[in-house]
Amino acid sequence: MEKKTDNYRFDRDGNICGWDEITTWKVKLTNTRELPVKVEVYRNFPTPYWTIVNTGQFGKYEKEDLDTAKYTLDLAPRTKQEFQYVLTIFQGTRQEAYR
Repeated sequence: MEKKTDNYRFDRDGNICGWDEITTWKVKLTNTRELPVKVEVYRNFPTPYWTIVNTGQFGKYEKEDLDTAKYTLDLAPRTKQEFQYVLTIFQGTRQEAYR
C-alpha cells in the first residue's frame, strides 16, 4: 500500500549508513465456505531487525521466530475480514536501535 524510508543516519563523511524502511500492508481474507474456518497468515521478512504495528481485525498475532510474523484468525461462514500492519525494517547502523 505504501512504502517510505525515514530516520537516516550518516557517517562522518556524510554518507548514509543507516535508515528505516517503513511499509504499510493490507491483508484481505474471504471465507466463501458454509463452514467456519481458522486461517493462519505467515509473513517472512529479510532480516531479524524489525517491528510491526497492527490495526483492524488481525485476530491473534505472534512473533513466530526472528524473521516471521504469524496471524491466526477465525472466519465465520461467508464473511470477509481485513487488517493492516505497518512494518519497520531497520537497515545499516539503525539495527543498533533495535537491540
